[in-house]
Amino acid sequence: MASPFVHVEISSRDLERAKLFFGQVFGWTYQVSMPNYAVIQSGLKPGDYGCAGAVMPVPVGMPGPTVTVYVQVDDVDAALGRVAAAGGQVLGQKMEVPGYGWFAPFRDLDGNVMCVWKAAAPPPPAAAPPKKAASRARAGAAARKPAPKAKQKAKGKKGRR
Repeated sequence: MASPFVHVEISSRDLERAKLFFGQVFGWTYQVSMPNYAVIQSGLKPGDYGCAGAVMPVPVGMPGPTVTVYVQVDDVDAALGRVAAAGGQVLGQKMEVPGYGWFAPFRDLDGNVMCVWKAAAPPPPAAAPPKKAASRARAGAAARKPAPKAKQKAKGKKGRR
């Protein structure tokens, strides 16, 4: 599987100021999906090249604003193993974003903080109705049809005798 960039988070000491700045510079609008987390609406359409992003406050414990990129992987735990084997530093365990997927942070050889990301499986498609139900519906409709006209005429002649 390819490992494209799939998400970027831009932290700021002043979330509202950052949203205004990026809105003025790039025309971004925002959808607040959780407290203090503004998902960037950059105007991407299906088929456009790009990735998702958000603006958020500086996380607790971080010395200052950062830009964090998320790289898609098939298996978060296996990717963390490769990070450690290559000399990087795993910064935390795999964490779930309920309904969206799992991620884990790491530091590369130059000290950049990045995350590996595995999206949750999409929900299964809705099941098609069973075919037997459709055929029963047709059978029920046929039973409600009026009697053929030939039978109606025969009944009418018998009544006149």
